[in-house]
Amino acid sequence: MELQDYIQILWRRGWIIALVALIGGASALFFSLQQTPVYSASVELSVQPARADWGLSNTVKDLLRNYVENIQTYTKATEVIERAKLDMTANRLLSQLYVSSDPSTFSLKIEARDYDPLVAQQIAQTVGEVFVEDRQAWNQKQDKRDRIDVQIRDNVYNRGYSLHSPRKKINTLAGVVFGGLLGGLTVFALEWTTRDLIRTSRDAERELDVAVLGAIPAHSSEGMSSNPQVDLITLADPRSPVAEAYRSLCTNLTFAGLEEPLRTLLVTSAESAEGKSTNVANLAVTMAEREMRTIVVDCDLRNPVQHEIFDLSNERGFTSLFTDEGARSNPPLQRVGVENLWVLPSGPPPPIPSQLLGSRRLPEIIASLSEEADMVLFDAPPLIPVSDASMMAPHVDGVLLVVSAGRTKREHLRRAKQRLARVHAYLVGAVMNNVPLDARLRRYYG
Repeated sequence: MELQDYIQILWRRGWIIALVALIGGASALFFSLQQTPVYSASVELSVQPARADWGLSNTVKDLLRNYVENIQTYTKATEVIERAKLDMTANRLLSQLYVSSDPSTFSLKIEARDYDPLVAQQIAQTVGEVFVEDRQAWNQKQDKRDRIDVQIRDNVYNRGYSLHSPRKKINTLAGVVFGGLLGGLTVFALEWTTRDLIRTSRDAERELDVAVLGAIPAHSSEGMSSNPQVDLITLADPRSPVAEAYRSLCTNLTFAGLEEPLRTLLVTSAESAEGKSTNVANLAVTMAEREMRTIVVDCDLRNPVQHEIFDLSNERGFTSLFTDEGARSNPPLQRVGVENLWVLPSGPPPPIPSQLLGSRRLPEIIASLSEEADMVLFDAPPLIPVSDASMMAPHVDGVLLVVSAGRTKREHLRRAKQRLARVHAYLVGAVMNNVPLDARLRRYYG
């Protein structure tokens, strides 16, 4: 994947990361607010040898570890409780007491934590005083040159106390970071599970090695008429961005011919339900509005829909050209109320559609229809489920492949391309269907 692909993923799914990060931060803040505050107070003790002797200094550094252990004994805890008149057990006091040493500065740090900040201060101060008195009593028994002086550097009440937990800002930030990471993993998982789907024009062009000639935005027919012509957005809402996309596709197809303009174009897709029939109908309307004599031929003999889209009779149609001599000389084209546009429905369904399309008459029928119009659009079945489109593709000027964004699979697109290549069909390009509409375009078109 290229950098641009990652940027597109973040643009498309970045809201997931932001949302999960926001939830993570809000959850961390909520739980922090539910916690009972714990306060911390500390006092520092200075431990200095009586003389500046290298050996005695090293002895003091070694003793610091011993002092840490001595301060946190049950005996000392009991003495502190009695002196400070604390309402707690020795075990509880020891669980709230944290002592550490720093040999580089010859110091001890005594920290006490409690729900009451004043109690935390009292514990820290009293522990320090008890230990200092204990060392002073020990010094009285030693030679002055061997004494180790222990003093409180600063009164705990002058140092004050601080909030130990909860640390709301840190917790909230950690929640945001954790949520962002979780959101990123979620996006990665979603991309992994949908990695086989074609999402952008770049994806389609990579798989097909042809240009995407048009990108049709996703649109909903909700709120429109219940008439079968509901899919004809080029008629229902000609100023919409979708209608404009069909006009752009029409323009690009004008220059898609190898040497001469396209006269016959087969429109198909890799799989069913990818929007090929709707694209055919709207593209035909667009071409007709440009004063191009256009014929729509419904060749999807297994699932014909053009007669429903244009609200026409399907008693006679494309299949009639194979069985009725009179129909071949005078095709049963039907007008649809749009100038320069005619539709040839599928007609009566044959027992075996592929056998009918494999007839030698097919090239003659296509040639005959091309003489009647400037453009003949063939709505063909999808390529993978049946062979009908592959049988017709070599006899038309070009093939337009409809790709549904977020639905068409890469493997299916490759197989569709291979089937067209095997019959030496000319793939003029692709059209992306159901492309997400940019919010700015939506506002621009109202």
